[in-house]
Amino acid sequence: MSKNKSQLQYVDPRKLVPPYKPGKGYRPFHKGDHGRVMVVGGCQDYSGAPAMAALSAARTGADMVHILCPKEVSSVIKTYNPNLMVHGYLEEEASKPLPNKAIDLIDRMHVVLVGCGLGREPKLLEQVKQLIREVHRKGKPLVIDADGLFLVSQDHSLITTGDVTLTPNYVEFLRLCKSFDDFPVDPEQDLLGSVKHLTKTTGCKVLLKNESDIVSSGGYVEQIDEIGSPRRTSGQGDILAGCVAAFTSWRVAYQKHLWDVEPLNKSRVEDSDRRALEELAAPCGASEVVRLASSLAFDQKHRSMMANDVLDRVGDAFELFLELQRL
Repeated sequence: MSKNKSQLQYVDPRKLVPPYKPGKGYRPFHKGDHGRVMVVGGCQDYSGAPAMAALSAARTGADMVHILCPKEVSSVIKTYNPNLMVHGYLEEEASKPLPNKAIDLIDRMHVVLVGCGLGREPKLLEQVKQLIREVHRKGKPLVIDADGLFLVSQDHSLITTGDVTLTPNYVEFLRLCKSFDDFPVDPEQDLLGSVKHLTKTTGCKVLLKNESDIVSSGGYVEQIDEIGSPRRTSGQGDILAGCVAAFTSWRVAYQKHLWDVEPLNKSRVEDSDRRALEELAAPCGASEVVRLASSLAFDQKHRSMMANDVLDRVGDAFELFLELQRL
């Protein structure tokens, strides 16, 4: 991908982006129709990560973004930005069942993102396990990042059902692959093959964050490289995860035909392939946007670039994303 040309072969993720007006014959959009996202994460050591992910989802274009976090850090997260709706319903230090208030929040969301800044406190992780199972029970899409990936590497049952997108970096991906006793592909020798096998084994969509991003859904794989930043600062993964969540919320609206949707692929495909392509498009679009944002931020800040600089350029990057030449 260059700054004016996309490398994607199978999908045009711009088709997931809802228009400002739905068009004749469709009901008007209401607040929330362009995405209701909930980020589950944060702990006393890592309070910034869920805020970064939530702000990324909002900057990408999601209408409403909530954060569900431990009560011990909710007051801190609320100070970061007044646009965030923060709910301190989780417990970091006490063994308690998932509160009904947290379960009720799931009903209002289009997508739930789990893991940003979550930490590894066993009592908190147990509550998050309960939450993931509730998300599956309610049929909501789930994006899992960071410490959420550590959690599912300990319990594969959390990802073998439902609509799940995994967004590991290279180290997280190695750990996840090696957590399967019979994983037949060595990820250190065959990265592309191991991404395909993880998708096949779990049924999840996978976005592997690496020098070249690899995105897999069903039998389809896209690779996205070139544009980006040579800097590897903390927080960039949170920005990508939030962007994936926003695009996933749009995929839900696209599949509900809230506007006059266009096919993501010019070729005629079977229904099963159409579903796989729709699920492929969301992480592909997010990867392109965040790579463009990283490139813009690095061009301006160079070695001093930090994650919040990338966040500040998401809006500009999105406009470039809409203008990319497609195959």
